[in-house]
Amino acid sequence: MQRFGGFFVVGAGAGLDAPTLNDVYDGAGLAERVDDVCARLGTAERRVGASILFQGYTARVWSPLLGAVALNEPVPALPADEIHWAESGFTSAEPLREAKNTIAEIALDEHFARMVAALSGVVAEGLLWGNAASSLVGTLKVIANAGELDQRTVDTAMSVLADPRLCETGSLTPNGYRRRSCCLYYRIPNGGLCGDCSLTRA
Repeated sequence: MQRFGGFFVVGAGAGLDAPTLNDVYDGAGLAERVDDVCARLGTAERRVGASILFQGYTARVWSPLLGAVALNEPVPALPADEIHWAESGFTSAEPLREAKNTIAEIALDEHFARMVAALSGVVAEGLLWGNAASSLVGTLKVIANAGELDQRTVDTAMSVLADPRLCETGSLTPNGYRRRSCCLYYRIPNGGLCGDCSLTRA
């Protein structure tokens, strides 16, 4: 899945000194990750840093799952106690085994629900679920730009988007997906509005 980009790849055998996703959900280094994003973006608003961190994180979870569907490969399991979150991205000690659960169960139940809970004291939960839906649609766009998007992959993503945690966060319009919340990117220096933003001006 390297042809889609680095987010679609879970590395093997490197970065294993980084915390596992399980550790991060339990709080290990999470505050420091938010602070690091704030520093790189040049903002003092931790809710902005938390939102942008979550946006990138959800894209890293969605990408290998939907990428596998697009390439007609087995959907990989992403066990939170085996995936390490290194600076270079997600990595594991061994190649990922085939998932037994659905994509919705893997992404929404095993991962996002725990990360949303971990960040809920910093940024609104509804905004975070909006980020998750937005990054799902964004992952489809990456696959489409690579010329690999088929109806089966679209149908898979739309079935996940129908989950109650995501379906109320935005809607599909003739002009594309439009979310009902804002990821707060416009609040960073020189930031602007994303293509699916609910706002019409910053």
